[in-house]
Amino acid sequence: MTENTYLLTAENREASDSADSLRIAGFIPVELYGKNEENLHLKVKATDFAKIFAVAGESALIDLKIGDNDFGKILIKDVQINPLKDNIIHADLYKINMKEKITTEIPLVFEGVAPAVKEMGGVLVKQVDKVHVQCLPSDLVHEIKVDLNILDTFDKAVLIKDLVLPDGIEVLNDETVLVVSVAEPRKVEEAIVEAVAEDTESADSSETEEKKDSDSDSVDKSEEKKE
Repeated sequence: MTENTYLLTAENREASDSADSLRIAGFIPVELYGKNEENLHLKVKATDFAKIFAVAGESALIDLKIGDNDFGKILIKDVQINPLKDNIIHADLYKINMKEKITTEIPLVFEGVAPAVKEMGGVLVKQVDKVHVQCLPSDLVHEIKVDLNILDTFDKAVLIKDLVLPDGIEVLNDETVLVVSVAEPRKVEEAIVEAVAEDTESADSSETEEKKDSDSDSVDKSEEKKE
């Protein structure tokens, strides 16, 4: 069960409220939807939403109030961010039925230090940073921890099936998917050298083609002058 309690207060949005005018006034437009629920057009204070989203993300239940009325539990979904200003400009909220299972994503938190990294100079390779899950809302957790201390050789790895899950959480990812491992330094160096070599070869090929085109143009111009 989610340990922390989060509260978000929203207001009904008028039809005359444009997205730009809301943002200038310090609000962001949000859409509230849910199974068998009527969509609601709301607005929330940008600073309040940013603070809650920073700690709750998209995997923690949030209590929603619309004005003075308690609306129930929601999840934040599909947050849109302005790439230039790096601020939130829109979000969707999903109304939760506490009696029905939901599907969502839970981030992975990597804890500890892999002995194969600390003692053998390996490089930690993370393949998955969140998992797709199904559970009752009351069983939802904000994060799933991954213990790196078990990675004491280059042969060890953590797969989806190795994750320690709280009761009630079912992971929907393929259980054979690799989550994290430690690569040998030599293999990492070889991969880097190979990548650099491929980039160099590609660049040389491009330069050769450009030179051919340039030489061809020169010949054409020379022929034109002769004529």
